[in-house]
Amino acid sequence: MERLLVINGCSHSAGSEIPGEGIGDGRECRDRSFGSLLAKKLDRKPVHLALPGGSNEWILRSSLAWVGDNLDKIRNKEIDVVFLVHWTGAERWEYRFPERPFLTPFIDYEHDTAYRNFSVGSINNMDGFAKDIFKVFTRMFAEGREYWSDNKLKNILSLQSFLQVMQIPYWFGNSFDAFIHTKTYLSMNKLVNRKYYPYFGETPKSYYWLCKNIGFENQDKQNKLWHLGADAHEYYADFLKKEFDKLEMS
Repeated sequence: MERLLVINGCSHSAGSEIPGEGIGDGRECRDRSFGSLLAKKLDRKPVHLALPGGSNEWILRSSLAWVGDNLDKIRNKEIDVVFLVHWTGAERWEYRFPERPFLTPFIDYEHDTAYRNFSVGSINNMDGFAKDIFKVFTRMFAEGREYWSDNKLKNILSLQSFLQVMQIPYWFGNSFDAFIHTKTYLSMNKLVNRKYYPYFGETPKSYYWLCKNIGFENQDKQNKLWHLGADAHEYYADFLKKEFDKLEMS
């Protein structure tokens, strides 16, 4: 069994500037970082996910994606994994910019290159490229369905993990839509517990479309708002009761 130490965080975890001033990343940075040194002391192989300038969103998403892509190896006990995570400043966040993929040879994982990270107030945000980022932000927030689909999945997995740790029973469903199959989705969807989210990814089994396709009508006859009437809610309550009975939940 291969013993791994998966290291995630920002520039501090990546060992930025260890070789000298201005050297933000590189193999020497990684090899001499505290994570690599700890891995050697633990007789584990370091796996570097840490990103200089990376956000806490990066840490969460890339960690989930890495586990998703290595889930079979974990379950089959081909690898023994320990995570070392150092959370970074709160004023950083991710955005999707697939037209300018983020490529680096120093992250030990084929991550989703559509994602980049932004740091509020950083001097690195003041160059010409950074000014163009604000246009990307506007487009992403207004039209970036891929970003919001990935963000939805992160929220689902975070709540799933919390409820499972707290041993609180739950059942997840979809209101009306499912997901866009981005690279991040293809990695992270494997982590969803289908037992308690049985129709994950199935738009036809969402509340709205399940009821709509049976014949229940919108309250708004112009179909501008997708809200169904009391009869649809009564039908769906019966549907949910059967789902809860399957799981012996009461």
